[in-house]
Amino acid sequence: MTVKEYLSQAYYINLRIKYKLDELKSLRELSTKVNSVLSDLPRNKNAHQQMETNIIKIIELEREIDSEVQRLIDIKSDISALIKRAESDEHRLILELRYLHLKKWGEIAQIMGYGVDNVYKVHRCALKNLKFPESLQ
Repeated sequence: MTVKEYLSQAYYINLRIKYKLDELKSLRELSTKVNSVLSDLPRNKNAHQQMETNIIKIIELEREIDSEVQRLIDIKSDISALIKRAESDEHRLILELRYLHLKKWGEIAQIMGYGVDNVYKVHRCALKNLKFPESLQ
């Protein structure tokens, strides 16, 4: 794994969490919809079983999300420790903005008062000079 791939992990975990939260929201909306039909016929137990199934799915998804959030926290902590090893404040700032705060290149350029091309150049230099611990290779 390269330094860049290692640093990029937080972005992809963050995306997975976002989409799992969207899925959870959708499941909750579906589970709360009630379609009642007035009838003289006896009630069907399938409706209760379906509600139980939906609740179980929601709980399982919440546990998955909690696990992913904990993983994201752990990885961001490791990434932060690695970024602190960067040689200069300029390198640390670009790496933090990109990999911890998940900023886009244009935003980083604006924050730092650089052109986007210069941000790319400094970023490449920061990655090249970052000492990747052997324990992470």
